[in-house]
Order: sequence, then C-alpha cells, then structure tokens
Amino acid sequence: MADDLWPVGIVGRVQRLARVLDRELRTFYAERCLETWEFGVLTT
Repeated sequence: MADDLWPVGIVGRVQRLARVLDRELRTFYAERCLETWEFGVLTT
C-alpha cells in the first residue's frame, strides 16, 4: 500500500516548496517596491 502512495508525498513536498518560494519572492519584491507581474515584465 505504501508503494502506491509515494506520488502523494512528492506532490505534498512540491506544494510546500511552492508556498515557501512564494512567500520569499513576495518579500523580495516588496523590498524593491515591485509587484509580481512587474518582475515578470522586467525579466522578459
């Protein structure tokens, strides 16, 4: 049964990582007076 559930663990880790990255990036952008979309425009 545990062998069938390993993808669930991976998805959970990816979701946690996404939340951490989102929080850190929002802090980074706020310190530079940027919105998320503005950073995207500047980097393209």
